[in-house]
Amino acid sequence: MRQGQLYALPIAIFPVILTAGILTIPVVSDYSNHLLAEQAVSQTARWFWGHTISGVVFGLSILAAYYITRYLSMKGQSRTGTVSFSLIVIGSVAHTAHCVWHYLVRQPNTPRI
Repeated sequence: MRQGQLYALPIAIFPVILTAGILTIPVVSDYSNHLLAEQAVSQTARWFWGHTISGVVFGLSILAAYYITRYLSMKGQSRTGTVSFSLIVIGSVAHTAHCVWHYLVRQPNTPRI
């Protein structure tokens, strides 16, 4: 495998794995319907794995953004790459912190924010 193809791998894999993580999380179409909400809350493994996959894949997004920034720098657009990379890092860290807070700090069976 060429080095360029290896760099493209995280860029191609990121959206696929993120989609899998998001689709793993149970959907509650109507929070006012307590029966639906209780069914969703009872699926703690799906909530856990969906948020864990999403948190890990946002770490992968930092690597993908780095490779894109590096490519843009080689093409003479380093400022655009640097700004976008900084925003991706901030967003990824914030999302991962939310996932950690959601499962390690928040009390079980309390409403989501």
